[in-house]
Formats: sequence, structure tokens, C-alpha cells
Amino acid sequence: MDIAVSVPYRPAHMELEFFGAAGEVTGSCHIVRVGGQQILLDCGLIQGGSDAEQRNRRAFPFETRGIDA
Repeated sequence: MDIAVSVPYRPAHMELEFFGAAGEVTGSCHIVRVGGQQILLDCGLIQGGSDAEQRNRRAFPFETRGIDA
């Protein structure tokens, strides 16, 4: 005897947050939050300009301990 159970599809809430690369082409950083997890998609360095090295040494604008992958 086969019993079929219908389970409604409930998509997870997802957030995408952007950091850096505003007005530039380098230094982009993106975090996806879904299912209670935080995934760092990209975290590029700032390149060019006299202050690039100093800017790359700044603290991240998010809590790094909270990144899961």
C-alpha cells in the first residue's frame, strides 16, 4: 500500500548583503544569509590608489565569527 503525503513547499527567507566596491570595481564583498547560515560569497581586495593598502587593513564591516562558509 502506497501512501502519499503532500508537504507544502515553503521557501527559506534569504538575505543578500553587499559591502564594498561602491563606485569602484575592486573590493567587493557579499554575504548570503539563509537557513540560519551566513555564507561569504566574495571578499576581494581593493586595488589601486595610494590608500589601497590602508583600506585593505580595515576591520570588516560584519562579525567574521558569524560566517559559516
